[in-house]
Amino acid sequence: MIVLAFDTSSRVVSVVLCDDDRVLARRDVEAPPAEGLLGWVDEVLADAGITRDAIELVAVGTGPGLFTGTRVGVATAKGIAFALGRPLVGVSSLVAVRRAASADRRTVDGVMIDAGRGEVYALGSEGAPFLASPEVARARLSGQLVASSSLGLDLPTAPTPDAAWVAREGHARFVATGRDEVASLEPDYVRPSDATLPKTPQRTA
Repeated sequence: MIVLAFDTSSRVVSVVLCDDDRVLARRDVEAPPAEGLLGWVDEVLADAGITRDAIELVAVGTGPGLFTGTRVGVATAKGIAFALGRPLVGVSSLVAVRRAASADRRTVDGVMIDAGRGEVYALGSEGAPFLASPEVARARLSGQLVASSSLGLDLPTAPTPDAAWVAREGHARFVATGRDEVASLEPDYVRPSDATLPKTPQRTA
């Protein structure tokens, strides 16, 4: 199955085209995804000698991570899937990190990445991603851990989210449980956005 996958939740935008588990072409660019995500998609297609019509599945990292980057990535994936009439699968970016780390080591049970403000986004072997201080997250996660190098923790370094693992996880999920609904798939920010509307209307003078 030809899978187009990308993850835009970190400062490195990762875009790949896979045939099942085999990576046909990829781009890893340290730039905001709004500056060229569709162009990088076209580049990996050209590198692989494949047209957009050959894409059979679109997989996208849903975060948590950078708010704007994740939002751009999910919106772009939804647009491509809708325009081509192809199935779409969202994959937690932390699951992609954990799978990449496990490929290089023994099974990794938990991962932590920097969430700013002295907190981390974390994911264990079970359950959903959560937000906590590094100390609380470390206490909640058992077994072997990896962490973002920017955290300064005495743990093996976690990789940035890799779209190749988004593709593999997305393909496995699609085979097992089917597609996500394009209209309802949303980024998993974990932390509420600061740009939220007040619960009650504000009066103006």
